[in-house]
Amino acid sequence: MAKKILYAIVGVGAGNTSRTLAILEQLPPNKYEICFVSQGKAYELISSRFHTHKLGEITYTKGNFNILSILRHNYSFPYKFVRNVQRAAGIIDQFKPDVVIVDSDFFFLYPARKRKIPIISINSSIATVKKFQQFRAHIFDKFFSYYFIEKVDCWLQEIFADRVICPIITKIDGLNEKFHQVYPIVRKQFLVDRTYSDNVTFEYDVAVMFGGSGISTRELDLRTFKGNCLILGQKERLKLPPNAHVVDFDFEPAKYLSRAKIIVIQGGLNSISEVIAMRKPAVFVPIKGHAEQFANAQWAQELGIGIVSGGNTVVDAISHVEANYDDFLKKCEELTIPCNGALQAASLIQEFVDG
Repeated sequence: MAKKILYAIVGVGAGNTSRTLAILEQLPPNKYEICFVSQGKAYELISSRFHTHKLGEITYTKGNFNILSILRHNYSFPYKFVRNVQRAAGIIDQFKPDVVIVDSDFFFLYPARKRKIPIISINSSIATVKKFQQFRAHIFDKFFSYYFIEKVDCWLQEIFADRVICPIITKIDGLNEKFHQVYPIVRKQFLVDRTYSDNVTFEYDVAVMFGGSGISTRELDLRTFKGNCLILGQKERLKLPPNAHVVDFDFEPAKYLSRAKIIVIQGGLNSISEVIAMRKPAVFVPIKGHAEQFANAQWAQELGIGIVSGGNTVVDAISHVEANYDDFLKKCEELTIPCNGALQAASLIQEFVDG
């Protein structure tokens, strides 16, 4: 009889869903019986591919990412949290999984642990905390995100998870044996040769891709950009140049991004992983006040493959990358980071479930 996996995904944007799809591409088809559970943007996306149970809606915020906005939009959080934990317990009792996999989900941790069901967590909070400390960030504007999201998340992984699959960009020292580091997790569509010859031409000067959460996108100001611009997936709150070409969200973004010279993204680890896989220079515009996105963007900039920018200075940042394009492209093409994290994660899952 096939082993049963309950796979719970929470995602305000599309990043967690994208890496879930990347991991599923590497798991043997039909070997496991998988039950998907989700909420937020992740539910919208994963339910278009698989039958998925829905939890009650809980999101960070609408608009800007700060403590006042988060509290204003989550005054009913305690009630919703309890309801989702109860719903999670009911789904576990009905499905009776052999293993629970959680990707940024915290509703299933206690019910699974109470029932002595092994838990695999896909979570990079420990890497975020260590890189955040390394870059000596000003804590004031990221206080809530760092202490009440990332640090709490680290504590949850230590308490509840039996195995943590930790996506990283480069190896981090000092993690205990529970945390299994895996290199960038990307879908197969990004795992192609991205080496560019001197005479290559691009349809677009810049492609802008955000994950779909809409958080802080209104801060991105591209109105003075003069080149050809492709906007992929998120357009409602962007300040766009008049000649921007807008494409709705697509599960195959690589076919669009490959047509652009420079990529503009926020600081989500999945988006940065995809840029690394494509070997393209980038401008990183992390969500203001978001500790994880700050750490990820600084981590990528440290590699020399792009630069970090604020939303109102993004056009200047694009101009800087254009002016030094050969240097940035050389750094991209010299990267030795293997983008095989999806295969690594799938192997760790199979070893745990089958063992």
